[in-house]
Amino acid sequence: MRWIYKLPLRLRSLFKRRRVERELTEELQFHPQKLFEQEVAKG
Repeated sequence: MRWIYKLPLRLRSLFKRRRVERELTEELQFHPQKLFEQEVAKG
């Protein structure tokens, strides 16, 4: 039953690969950057 939820994601990854990769890269860059900003704000 889980495949019903995964199928659209798999298809999206196949047909819109560059977009998916770009979104993933942005997501992976966001978190460390946000943590850094929080630590700088703390002093």
